[in-house]
Amino acid sequence: MATGYSLLYANKINDAVFRKTDFIAAIPASYWVALFINTLAGTHLRADDYASAQEVSGGAYARVEVRGSTGITWGTSSGGLTTQTGDITFPAATGNWGTVYAVGLMDAVSAGHVVLYADLSVPKAVSTPDVFKVPSTYFQCQL
Repeated sequence: MATGYSLLYANKINDAVFRKTDFIAAIPASYWVALFINTLAGTHLRADDYASAQEVSGGAYARVEVRGSTGITWGTSSGGLTTQTGDITFPAATGNWGTVYAVGLMDAVSAGHVVLYADLSVPKAVSTPDVFKVPSTYFQCQL
């Protein structure tokens, strides 16, 4: 399973550390998890523009907010690694969502940019009344 920072955010981290540039104008108060049914013919979500990958739509799909008040936080980094704490659970599908190949942590409730990505080791077909869950520690971010 491939997982890590998107190229956009990896570049921002490198620029902040090595070029002493501002990381981003403002850290979002929340992040949102999105599901992707097309990962660009086998590549993962490291592209700067996630729009080239196809996000699930319809059938009661919506991105899930991730922040402390939703019970999901990030563990203290150790050895350069941090993971999310708490499961990220989507609402029950009321239609066919397709086969999910990847999840992305987004910096906006719609559109925005991929911050982190995680390809599924086994793609998951989602249809009525399935509930898709990203288990605790699935997002593993290491520098």
